Formats: sequence, C-alpha cells, structure tokens
Amino acid sequence: MMTTSQIAARLGIRSARVRRLIHAGTLPAVNLSAGRRPTYLVAVADLDALLEARRVIPGAASRREAGRRRKTTDALGRAANAAAGRYVPPQPKHRKTKG
Repeated sequence: MMTTSQIAARLGIRSARVRRLIHAGTLPAVNLSAGRRPTYLVAVADLDALLEARRVIPGAASRREAGRRRKTTDALGRAANAAAGRYVPPQPKHRKTKG
C-alpha cells in the first residue's frame, strides 16, 4: 500500500493530482481517516493497473491524430459516403484573407 505523497513522488506529479484521480474513481483507494481530511492508501496493484491502462505504444497514432484522420475526408471518400446514403458533413469554409 502507498500513500498519495508516495505515489506522487514515484510518478513525479503533485499529490493533489493523485487525489483528483482518486476522487474521479480512476484510481481505487481506501480512506483510513474518520475525520474531515481523508488519508488515502492505494494498493500497488491498482497503481500498476492504472499505469498499464495508460501505457502509450510507440509508433501507434495518438487519440488526437486518430480523431483528425477520422474527421478529415478526401473528395473521393465524401463522394462514396454520399452515394451510400451516409451523412456527409459540409466542407469548412475558408476565410478570405486581405491581400
């Protein structure tokens, strides 16, 4: 079992961030305090599971890049979607620049 400050030191983040992960339900913890200020303990296995779930695979596209690819469609793809009866979002309008 580890405290929030021990986890923060291990990950190089602030303990407030660890507490936010606990409050959000992302990191399971046990509250040992009966008072107003909680004292959390986290199982090492739960911390390892969180880190494994957030592991980044080298060479894999990030979520942001995947979203860009999903949103941008070339003219051929737009035509195929329209022919299939699927919704084709309108092309973004470009602003004219003063020249």
